[in-house]
Amino acid sequence: MSHLSFDINQYAIQLIRDSNVEHPIGTGFCFLRPDWIATAKHVVLVDGVPRRNLKVVFTDGLSRSAEVYAWHPEIDIAILRLLDPGLCKIPLFPAYIRFTGQQGLISAGYKPSCSQKDERLFQIVVNCVETWEIEHRSRINSEEEIIIFPSDIEQGHSGGPLFGQGGGVVGIVIEIFEQEGKSYARGTSILSLLDGIEIQRDWQNDIINS
Repeated sequence: MSHLSFDINQYAIQLIRDSNVEHPIGTGFCFLRPDWIATAKHVVLVDGVPRRNLKVVFTDGLSRSAEVYAWHPEIDIAILRLLDPGLCKIPLFPAYIRFTGQQGLISAGYKPSCSQKDERLFQIVVNCVETWEIEHRSRINSEEEIIIFPSDIEQGHSGGPLFGQGGGVVGIVIEIFEQEGKSYARGTSILSLLDGIEIQRDWQNDIINS
């Protein structure tokens, strides 16, 4: 299987920080609009309450203040809204896992630990995903499509994008787990984000009114 190769804006993926926490708390990515940052809900909510004093930090060290804008009531996805002017002029766009071709997937996210001497303390790393499975979960008011893939990524990847062919986002990384001594990760399909919190409707209205 050949690996994906594509370019994205340097400001498209960020670390998410809470001023009350020493280290970054997860990963986010600019999605659909320059002022929207998609992430996992458990990164930015604590016991169902949105975190305050959030910032997104870009790979060059610049940061912007943000607030929790919306979250799915049943699925582990949320949107932050930047309070200051954003730096990413080309947000990431959605794709669908079944239309991604055969080149594989790429996950990207914050790596909390440094395993090599030349690594920076806080950095975004990417991982090639060659095989994956799709699992369907039925919720009370929604359906969720889960992408499961072998991976040794760390907890900081929560909220990071899962890319398909062409650089489109097919999912959001929500958790890692072990099974029979092997490491795996789960991502929720981007379809849950588009359909679950009316992001698609807002996006369409912006296009009509622009």
